[in-house]
Amino acid sequence: MEYYTSISKSSDEDNCVSFNCPHCNERFKLEVNEFEEFEGDKLYCPSCGLHGEISEFYSDDMMEAAEVEAMNMAKDLINNMFKGLSKKSSKNVRIKATPLKKDTSPTLYEKDDLELFKTDCCQRIIKINPISYSIKPYCPYCGGIS
Repeated sequence: MEYYTSISKSSDEDNCVSFNCPHCNERFKLEVNEFEEFEGDKLYCPSCGLHGEISEFYSDDMMEAAEVEAMNMAKDLINNMFKGLSKKSSKNVRIKATPLKKDTSPTLYEKDDLELFKTDCCQRIIKINPISYSIKPYCPYCGGIS
């Protein structure tokens, strides 16, 4: 049985959202519309150049929100499963099922602390740490050096 949900995160003032490299833990941002149009299945880190599945690059706050959402879905299933249990118990045995309380999902927002950069190879907008400018960042989409 599969369940799906969506998690919303507002972009920064340049319409960019954060990602974290699973290899070097460097944070970078990609422009939302360009990322949604991207048809690849892996990303490259602008700092270290290593690649991985897109899901490996989700930011820590997105992963935390996904975990909260998954727990809330599980609590809904458990609550629904035991909803009528109190009514079905016999005269001699009383069972009281108290519904599990849902956790509040964290509000996701973007800090605007990275600088805009346009890749030479793919002509895509990314935001990176200012220190990364001096080391010629890699393109997150194709892995080329900008």
